[in-house]
Amino acid sequence: IPSGILPCLKNLRELEVRYSDKVKGIFEVNDIEIMDTASQLKILTLEGLSELTHVWEKNSPGVPIFQNLQQIVVSDCENLQTLIPASLARNLKELEKLEIEFCDKLQEIVEKEEGIATNVTEKFVFPHLKMLLLYDLPQLTYFCPQTFSLECPALNNLSVLYCNKLELFQRAHSTGEHEGSTSINRLPPTSFLKVISNLKELELDWQQISALSLRFRSGQFAEGLKYLNNFSLFLDTDENEKPILPIEILQKAPNLTEMSIKYSNSLEIFLAKNPKIGESKLLGQLRILTLYEVLGLQSIESQDSSWLNTICEKLQELNVFECPDLTTLVHSTATVSFSCLKKVSISKCSHLQFLFTSLAAKKLMNLEEISVKECESVKEIIAKQGVSTSEAIKFERLNTIVLNSLPSLTDFYSGNDTLQLSSLIKVHLWQCPNLKNFSKGAIDAKSFQGVQKSLDPNDDLFFRQDLNSTIREMFQRQEILKAGYGVYISELHIDVDLQNYVFESLVILKLDKCALQYAIPSSILPFLKNLEELEVQDSDEVEGIFEMNDTEIIETASRLKILTLKGLSELKHVWENNSQGVLIFQNLQQVVVSGCKILQTLFPALLAKNLRELEKLEIESCDKLHEIVEKEEGTATNVTEKFVFPHLKMLNLYELPQLAHFYPQTFTMECPALNNLSVLDCNKLKLFESAHSKGKREGSTSINRLPSMSFLKVISNLKELKLDWQHILALSLRFRSEQFTGGLKYLNKISLFLNTDENEKPILPIEILRKAPNLTEMSIKYRSSPDIFLVENPKIGEDRMLGQLRILTLYKVHELQSIKPQDSSWLNTISEKLHELYVCECPDLSTLVHSTATISFSCLKKLSISNCPQLQYLFTSFMAKKLMNLEEITIKECESVKEIVVYTFGYF
Repeated sequence: IPSGILPCLKNLRELEVRYSDKVKGIFEVNDIEIMDTASQLKILTLEGLSELTHVWEKNSPGVPIFQNLQQIVVSDCENLQTLIPASLARNLKELEKLEIEFCDKLQEIVEKEEGIATNVTEKFVFPHLKMLLLYDLPQLTYFCPQTFSLECPALNNLSVLYCNKLELFQRAHSTGEHEGSTSINRLPPTSFLKVISNLKELELDWQQISALSLRFRSGQFAEGLKYLNNFSLFLDTDENEKPILPIEILQKAPNLTEMSIKYSNSLEIFLAKNPKIGESKLLGQLRILTLYEVLGLQSIESQDSSWLNTICEKLQELNVFECPDLTTLVHSTATVSFSCLKKVSISKCSHLQFLFTSLAAKKLMNLEEISVKECESVKEIIAKQGVSTSEAIKFERLNTIVLNSLPSLTDFYSGNDTLQLSSLIKVHLWQCPNLKNFSKGAIDAKSFQGVQKSLDPNDDLFFRQDLNSTIREMFQRQEILKAGYGVYISELHIDVDLQNYVFESLVILKLDKCALQYAIPSSILPFLKNLEELEVQDSDEVEGIFEMNDTEIIETASRLKILTLKGLSELKHVWENNSQGVLIFQNLQQVVVSGCKILQTLFPALLAKNLRELEKLEIESCDKLHEIVEKEEGTATNVTEKFVFPHLKMLNLYELPQLAHFYPQTFTMECPALNNLSVLDCNKLKLFESAHSKGKREGSTSINRLPSMSFLKVISNLKELKLDWQHILALSLRFRSEQFTGGLKYLNKISLFLNTDENEKPILPIEILRKAPNLTEMSIKYRSSPDIFLVENPKIGEDRMLGQLRILTLYKVHELQSIKPQDSSWLNTISEKLHELYVCECPDLSTLVHSTATISFSCLKKLSISNCPQLQYLFTSFMAKKLMNLEEITIKECESVKEIVVYTFGYF
């Protein structure tokens, strides 16, 4: 504030100057005119002024105009050495608060005037000063660098921390000096004890605590600290010092109601052995205790000698902050009583597991508020101890619970004892993502109004039926949002109306690693009005997909069309059997289920009979699935069910070792649109066998077989067929028996999976191929020998048998080294008409066509070879000259290939 500006600031009452590396002074007061009128400035705040050297110019006659100052706060001004000129300090009659912190070079608070004799005793009177705070001032040595007296009759709050050169409570004279002599290396000749006699709040570090204890021990100050009610002890010392409880100070503070112990590196302070502790004169009135950064404190244990145990009986409020070793508030074997405790607050205790055991909790009958914040290891607030009893845990006065940022919390109480919370009004809950239940037992909370989901107390409460239901639905909503969006979106977790809007707007929902028992709980399902696609994957928590126990959800048909379930290791059912609500899913068009190891059935019969829109059904790698449609309870065994899927085009069944039935009793099945069927590694599924077993008459039925109606009719319109050898063989046998004349006249693609044991020798399924005259594409996969290529049938290649084949794929055919000159091989025959040839992962293939082969690929347009490690080349130059129609060659990942076409000497 330059002197030219200062006269204009006649009404300025508050000035803040912050964060500048240019400012060297605050007030320029060298102008005569500014001395005439007192400044109205009452509050002065200076912070982060790295180059500040003075606030007022020394010995300037203008500084007394600032006599109305009430509050001075100076922080982080590292080059400031003095603060207040003596001429101003003598006139600060209105000063109420003086706070100085983090000023590394500050040596004195009041600067001595030039020309003042050293033997003159200054007198400073601050009649209204209530608060004096001195923090982290390593060079501060004096209040004033000459003898002085100090009067602060209104001072009620004093904090002196980390001012190591300031000997606040030392005697004014040094050892060896007579009483009247004064050393300017000490503070005032007047004892500072008189200044502190009216204190209500005192905050000291261990150096000042020790000095004050010594003065009290000397018996020179009888008046004591009778008004003191709040005392904070900062005990961060070096390893050699072991701070103890300052009995001498506490004895002088009979009315102390609140005490804080901070930054203690040892537990020595809790081991004071004084039988008077807890009596009226010594901590007898203590009601609030705060422990902050006390290292080594794991719990409050049963140590009769500990004063902490003694005073706990009368405590009304306990605060524990940033105690990294704390695992529980009260040890399980402790006999300590907190019978008067009304409020407990725990924050940032990283190893805390729980607060109390259930036995200790039953003694907390006066507890009114519990607050636990930012304790990442907390799993529960009350831990079960021993067996459950008929005695309830009674928190009859508990009205507020605050749970904030507890990522590991799963329950408030994990036992089955009843919780009586008759006064509980609301629970503040924020960022507790794993809290699934409030309690596993019964809860009596008749006054409960809801959960405060945000930090804003004005936000609406969230409530559903009761406390447990409220917490459960909050968790369900949160999990769906988290699993669906992949990230924690705080706004969505707060605003219920916003959540409902999001749910109602969803068209596609993909839940990844969902932690719910039901992926879609009944409370959420009614909001998913527009959901058309649902994917649930990679969860070991989900046991069911749709919870159907609410009657309201059966009134409106779901718009869900696509359902995909993958990697759900604990999934037991998708829909609950015999629930009328399943009918709302009649619009399903596509169902894909994969990697659900313990799933035994898929559709309830009630739903299966109404899936008129189903187009695709794919099930794979479900180890325990034994039927696709589950029988309704109470259905007579002699009733033939009818399933009609008019739009079903694709049915894929892969790796289902226990699948024995489509439906476990007699039924008929119509799939007029089915054009794609895949059945692989379903060894118990007798898809193409007769409905009756060998030796039974035609009319009898075995429920160990599929339908009484032949599945052959279902496959008559197929365009694509994919079968393993078991089903290839069964279908061939049915065709051989001439029981089915319809054939496979629409089939244009067949894949033969021939991975059998060593004793079986699969051959080309002539009976099937004869029924598929329009087959254009064939794949042969997983064959351990090339025997299948040696079929001797002169009709192969004619119109009715592979005559239309244009695309051939060989995949993982072992021992196939090349296509050799064998006139009887059907492979030689059909190669003349092939347009595309694909060979993949045939480990023994060294060349595509043997050098002596007369085989012709004259129509071949596209050739693709990949992952054949022994392949040396594709053709000889002689063979290549015949490939006049070849348009594309692709070779990938064949590490031994040296050339594509190899020159053969002698052929011309």
